[in-house]
Amino acid sequence: MLEGPFFTTSTAVLVLVVLASLVGIITYRWNFPYTVALLLVGVALGHSSLEQMLPFSPQLILVVFLPGLLFEAALHLRSDHLRRLWGLVVLLAGPGVLITMGIVAGIGHWLFDLPVASAVMLGAMVAPTDPIAVVGIFRRLGVPPLLSTVIEGESLLNDGAGLVAYSLALAVALGTAPDVAHVTALFLWTAGGGLILGAGTGFVASRFVVHVDDHLIEVTISVALAYGTYLMAAPLRVSGVLAVIAAGLVFGTYGRAIGLSQRTQEALDAVWEYVAFLLNSVVFLLLGSALRLSDLVAMLPLVLGGVLASVIGRAVAVYGLSLLPVLVRRRPLPLGWRHMIFWSGLRGALSLALA
Repeated sequence: MLEGPFFTTSTAVLVLVVLASLVGIITYRWNFPYTVALLLVGVALGHSSLEQMLPFSPQLILVVFLPGLLFEAALHLRSDHLRRLWGLVVLLAGPGVLITMGIVAGIGHWLFDLPVASAVMLGAMVAPTDPIAVVGIFRRLGVPPLLSTVIEGESLLNDGAGLVAYSLALAVALGTAPDVAHVTALFLWTAGGGLILGAGTGFVASRFVVHVDDHLIEVTISVALAYGTYLMAAPLRVSGVLAVIAAGLVFGTYGRAIGLSQRTQEALDAVWEYVAFLLNSVVFLLLGSALRLSDLVAMLPLVLGGVLASVIGRAVAVYGLSLLPVLVRRRPLPLGWRHMIFWSGLRGALSLALA
């Protein structure tokens, strides 16, 4: 008879995959938002006897889900579009994260009477965006690709910035933070080292597939590239998030240009689209199962205050920083685009894992 932790985990994964499939079928027929339905089903699942079987943990999110989701998004990011509005993307992903973090921390300290270090950690948790559901809707509605690139590019880069900011805030809260010079050097090594590592592994993988003419092997190389790069970052103490993003960008642009056949590109897109769909589905089910309605009701004022702080921080970052590229390019960003970028600033897997 099959039993033990492995069997329990396997059964839980199977349950989640089956539920994701059923929810997908139902929402497709009734035209209901898929991710919202997954969240509701997850909440119901969390109140059932199956809750004990669900393999939910921060390590699961960070090691299994995050690399795959980041690599898939980076793989399909349009580099030509990214170059056109790279200034805005960098502003939103860098200073934008710090602005949101600072505003949330300030409101948390003033409104919730949180200690400064804890308030900064809260700000770092909710600063990174993850517009998974929004991008899916964009693709169905035919939103301009340039706008989607800005939103996806910002989300990719600010994951790394938010994770580094959280690590530093955690060091401050624990009283282990070094001096300012050391913090700056640590940030540069973590972020810069991650980008260099990812660019290097992406380049090597791209050169390697030139000598391979088998789409199955090339897709396998892409999977090894995504998760291998993330795992290599840990012992080097660099950002695994930024490393995976850089690897996906290099492999998706340089690799396609020099070594991937049309058949391989189609297989690569199909496999990673499925991987992202499956990981997203399981993430939302796990997120719902982690919620407890009784706790949510008891802490509703704090939750609403946190949401308000996040919205205010996001608004200041988007509407304020989106004006700066105008001074350089003298070409205003459409106001409607600013609204879309603002409301696309959802929070997702990384915020959940950090919390």
